[in-house]
Amino acid sequence: MRVGANARPDRLCRIGELLRPVAARVRCLGTTQGGAPLHPLRLPKDTPLQAFDPEVLCGR
Repeated sequence: MRVGANARPDRLCRIGELLRPVAARVRCLGTTQGGAPLHPLRLPKDTPLQAFDPEVLCGR
């Protein structure tokens, strides 16, 4: 999932809803201050994956 800090809030929430059934397996490379996943092109190639809760995308 590549969304970054500039994604629209409604889009982020929709992505969170789509990921809800597989939330236990969702990973990202870090998050923005607002909770959105970081865009991989702006990170070092050795950045580790971390668990991600898609519910934060809808402000829950």
